[in-house]
Amino acid sequence: MATYCAVTDLQKYYSPIDNYDLKVDLPDFEFKDLGSDVWQLDDAGAVVVAYRSGLDLGAMAANVGAIASENDWFYDSALDRFTIKLGTGESPEDDDIRLQRSPLDWADAKTYACQVATNQVNELLDSRFPVPLPVAENNETGDSYDQSVVEMTALLACVHLIKSSGSEDWLELQNRVFNADETGILDRLNAGKLKLSFEITKSDDGTIKVVSINDATTGGLVDAVGEPTVAFEIYLITIGTGGTLATGTENTTITYSVTDSQGSVGISTEYITGRFQPIGGGMSARFLPGIYTANDTWSMTVKTEGPQTSVIGTIRTSRR
Repeated sequence: MATYCAVTDLQKYYSPIDNYDLKVDLPDFEFKDLGSDVWQLDDAGAVVVAYRSGLDLGAMAANVGAIASENDWFYDSALDRFTIKLGTGESPEDDDIRLQRSPLDWADAKTYACQVATNQVNELLDSRFPVPLPVAENNETGDSYDQSVVEMTALLACVHLIKSSGSEDWLELQNRVFNADETGILDRLNAGKLKLSFEITKSDDGTIKVVSINDATTGGLVDAVGEPTVAFEIYLITIGTGGTLATGTENTTITYSVTDSQGSVGISTEYITGRFQPIGGGMSARFLPGIYTANDTWSMTVKTEGPQTSVIGTIRTSRR
């Protein structure tokens, strides 16, 4: 599934994020001298990337025996042992040498954090929001998703990375997303005080939810509108033939069908237009531009709310 923010967004919303790049200092005084300027550290901790004075030392050697040149290194995960060759006469305890490790490549760590944050957003959003969120139409920022979605996802990704680095500097960022005063981006979205681009209308008469969609799907079904003509019904909306719905281009490929809770077919095959289209029970919805895959399925619950009544009566009183 696509992420709501890109790796490049992390620094946009929290510029110091690269200060939390998961580097861990290796204890220089615990290295053993193996001779020939080769040094070994037991209980090193996972070493995926090795650094010398901030410089990435590149890919590790194939094995300990392949260590031949200065800055060659190897990490034996089974023994939790790190081995490195330094320059002639150099020692890990030299003032100008600082050896560090990272359990994950920093670029990979940021990519993973964006995915973690996207999953968090999906879990924390109110159930009225479709998951995944639809892409934003004609977004002036050029981002695939609304600015508020990109920002809160990037902030949560930074929170994940800062926590992973062992720092306590994450709370301020998390508060920008949600907090006890409910003034964060997520708080305002869930309260309806902040609207996403696809939220043209809000209706309690038709509730749309994702049943099952392909990981490649980026489109979505949104905006239930109309006047319910049934007391209660759940409609299943399923993509027949998949494809890409693009703004300004007529679709002659992607189709959808609708069945009700009893399996009866309401709409057998209909092309998606991107405009409001009938679903059932007097309600319509629209498909957003994006990629659709065969058998993507949404549900729409349609109900007629009973009149709200209150019993107001009068009593006669007398004063004696």
